[in-house]
Amino acid sequence: MVQALSSTDIQSIRNAAHFLNSTLTSRTYIDHKLLFNCINWKTLISDQVETNPHLKDLILTEKIYHNDKNIINLIHGLVSMIDKQRSQQKVYNETLLAKDQKIHALEKQVSELNKKLNEANRGKSNKLIKYNTLQNKITDLTKQNKIYVEDLTKVKNWSLDTKHKYKIEIKRKNLQIENLQNKLIERSRKIPSGIEFGFSGNSAGNVDGLIVSNNNPIIENSTGITINNPNLVIDFDINNELKQDSNQLVNIIESITKENYKFTKFLGNFKQFFHELNTSLSNIKFKNTAMEKLPNPTSVINLQEIMVDPETVRQYFNEIEPSENIATNVLGECHKLYHNLEYLIDAIDQKSDINNESTIAKLKTDLETMKSNWQDALKTTEDWKNIAQKKHSPET
Repeated sequence: MVQALSSTDIQSIRNAAHFLNSTLTSRTYIDHKLLFNCINWKTLISDQVETNPHLKDLILTEKIYHNDKNIINLIHGLVSMIDKQRSQQKVYNETLLAKDQKIHALEKQVSELNKKLNEANRGKSNKLIKYNTLQNKITDLTKQNKIYVEDLTKVKNWSLDTKHKYKIEIKRKNLQIENLQNKLIERSRKIPSGIEFGFSGNSAGNVDGLIVSNNNPIIENSTGITINNPNLVIDFDINNELKQDSNQLVNIIESITKENYKFTKFLGNFKQFFHELNTSLSNIKFKNTAMEKLPNPTSVINLQEIMVDPETVRQYFNEIEPSENIATNVLGECHKLYHNLEYLIDAIDQKSDINNESTIAKLKTDLETMKSNWQDALKTTEDWKNIAQKKHSPET
C-alpha cells in the first residue's frame, strides 16, 4: 500500500523550493523557477495531460519527497559552496593584489637602490679620478716648493754674503776716511800760521811765512780766498779732492745703509707673512675652521710702505741688526711651512674621500705668493748688485 505525504512535508518542500528559487534568481543563476514533483506536478505535466491523462493520478510518496528534498539540499549545498568559493576567491584576489602591490613597491625600491648604487659607483669613480688628479697636483706642488726652498736658500746665502761684503767694505771705507782725515790734519799742520804782505823797499831776504811780491793781495775780500803760492794751491786742490772723496764716500755709505735698511725691513715683513701663514696652517691642522683663512701677502708685505728718510738712516746706522738674527727667523718660518705642508700631504693621503680642492687652492695661492715674493727678492738682489757695481766702478 502506497502512503501519501502529509501536508507538513509538502509545505516544507514548498518553503525550501521558494527559498532556493529566490536565491538562484537574485543571483541570476536562473531565469525561471525550478519545478519539483511534490509541489509543481501539475505544471510539469500540463503539456502532456491530453496525451497521457493518467499522469494526473500521481501519488506523492516519500520517495518522490526525498528525491525533491535531496535535489533542493544538493542545489543549496552547491550554492553555499559557490558562495564560500567566491569568498575565498575574493580573499585570494585581495591577497594577490596586496602581494602584487608589495612586489611593485619592492621592484620600485630595488630600482631606486640600483639607481643609488649606480650613482654611488659613478661618485666613487669621480672621487678616484679627483684623488689621482690631486695626488699629481700635490706632487707637482711639492717639487715646485722644493725648488723655491732651494731658491730661497740661495737668496738667503747671497744676502748674507752681500751683507758681510758691505760690512767689510764699510770698514775699509772708514779706514780710508780715517787715513784721509789724518793726512788732512797732517797737511793742515804744515800750512804756515802767519801771512805777510810784501813791500817794494824790503830786500832783507829771510822772512818767515809766505811772502807775496809786488803787493798782490793773498786774500781778496770781495771774491773769497785767492792763493798765489803754487805749493799752497796744490795743497788746497788736495783738500778739495779729499772733501769730494769724503762727500762721495758719505753718499755711498748712506745709500748702502738705506738699501740695507729697506732690504732688512722687507725680510722682517717676509718673516711676519711666513709666521701668519704658518699660524693659519696650524689652525687648519687642528681643525680650527674659524681661523682657516690664509693671510694675503699684500696685506703683510707692501713694498710701497718700505720707505726710509735720512733720520731713520742715521738711527738705523747706529742700531744695525745682525743679519744672522733675521736669517734664523726666516729659516725657522720656512721649516714650519715645510712641516705644515708635509702634514697636509699626509692628511690627503690618509683621507682620499675628502674633497681637498679648497686646500689645493690655498696651496696654489701660497705658491703664487711665494713666487711673487721670490721675484721681489730677486729684483731687490739685482738692485743690490747694481749698487755694488756702481760703487766699485769709480775705484776701478
